[in-house]
Amino acid sequence: MKRFRNSGRASGVRIELAPFVDIVLVLLIFFVVAASLSMHQKGLQVKLPSASTGTDTQKGIVLSVDSSEHIALNEAPTTMQTLAADIALLVKADPKTHVIIHADQSVPYHVVVEVLDHVRLGGCFDVVLEAHDTKQPNS
Repeated sequence: MKRFRNSGRASGVRIELAPFVDIVLVLLIFFVVAASLSMHQKGLQVKLPSASTGTDTQKGIVLSVDSSEHIALNEAPTTMQTLAADIALLVKADPKTHVIIHADQSVPYHVVVEVLDHVRLGGCFDVVLEAHDTKQPNS
């Protein structure tokens, strides 16, 4: 009968690194794409006005009004008639939230005032009017 002695080495066990490298690269690509998509806000295309006193804002309810006066609330189309009720539902879910208004620079002033009025009727009095900083180039 033959006996095998264990010489302290693992015989025939080898870890392949190529599949691990492939998986890491796929995950890296996934996170890079996901991060770049999350940085760009979707919704209506608006050309924001400029202001020299603009500051960065936190997250909140995003209300967009494009040059054709179409309204989107957090990227979902809505109308002026249902805006106050939609805002009320969102404020009820998070009373400390604020509304960030993205209004195209070509939208008439009376439309912006009407939108602001509906936001307040919905129960949100913390409103931010978004503008580009004149010190930085438009993106």
